[in-house]
Amino acid sequence: NETNNDRANDWNNDGVADLTHIVLPVENLDVTAFNVPPTATFGNSVDLNWIVKNVGSGTTAATAWYDQVWLSADNTLNTSTDYNLGIVYRSGALAPLAQYIASQTFNLPLSSSFTTGTYYFIVKTDTYGNAPETSETDNVEVSGPVTITVPPVPNITISNVVFDPVNTFTNQNVSITFTANNIGSDATTGNFHNRVWLSTDTSLNTNADIMLA
Repeated sequence: NETNNDRANDWNNDGVADLTHIVLPVENLDVTAFNVPPTATFGNSVDLNWIVKNVGSGTTAATAWYDQVWLSADNTLNTSTDYNLGIVYRSGALAPLAQYIASQTFNLPLSSSFTTGTYYFIVKTDTYGNAPETSETDNVEVSGPVTITVPPVPNITISNVVFDPVNTFTNQNVSITFTANNIGSDATTGNFHNRVWLSTDTSLNTNADIMLA
């Protein structure tokens, strides 16, 4: 029969065998600097650069990873709501206390979702977790406040739509007139096209409505 001492020895043997295979990461990537302009304009490009340093005691096990940059309305990273500007590929292992400078030109969005105001750029090194680290808390760096303005843009509106005759039949020609006004703060450039649809309601549905012109 197996004695208590035999079972204890078996447990010790198993425990030692498992522990000898545990390898803890000793590298630690840290974004130590993030340089951004004080002002920018939506619809234009912006040049950003940042420094990533291995503050750990060992060379990174990974030889490649990705840095990611967001545009945020506050100084807290929220990948669900912040605007993803892009991802930058990093190639090469990083020795202890070694660092690299990453730089990239990003295009700022121009849409009705963004208004003139204060924004923040946020960068995260090793965004996909390719490099095992002793700490992930210093992978993110937030810039200082940046004033980003919406440039003057045109804004075309349609009014005074007249459908003549009001009552018509299939295959009958009709006359449709309307007025296009630019109520924006800048002139239009180049040419643009107007489209006319026939709809059974007052909401445009390009998948269901019939395009006439």
